[in-house]
Amino acid sequence: MKKRFFILVIVMLILISVACKNDINKYDAKTYVIGDTVENNGVRITVNSTRWAYEDEKLQNEEGYKWLVIDITISNKSNKSYYIWPTHFEMNNMFGEILSKEWLSQGIEPDKKVRGEVAFKVSKIMKDQEFIFNYNENEQVVFILSNI
Repeated sequence: MKKRFFILVIVMLILISVACKNDINKYDAKTYVIGDTVENNGVRITVNSTRWAYEDEKLQNEEGYKWLVIDITISNKSNKSYYIWPTHFEMNNMFGEILSKEWLSQGIEPDKKVRGEVAFKVSKIMKDQEFIFNYNENEQVVFILSNI
């Protein structure tokens, strides 16, 4: 009897973990491109453009890499402040260098928006990049940056 109960518990845990994983990854199913606006719980993000950083922007260059700068707008249409952290921005499993430091000192108030830049060190040979905006630890959106 205990053996059957144990097997039943294991099967239930597997089913629950699969269901939770599918729920967590529901924002991964669709990807977006430059110019698209994506909203989640009242927070909208738009990737406006990309550019390569100039050497005078105090971003340390490394052999085989260059800095990709992404211009983004974040709008808060919810009813509470939304705070921006470096962990919101990700590319190639690395967090971005936030060039718009004012984002870190204050939240985005309801019905306000901010525009600024985030920089990533990327390989010189890669043509396409995936920019990930993490709304929170379970929800994210992916922008494909092609032919940059």
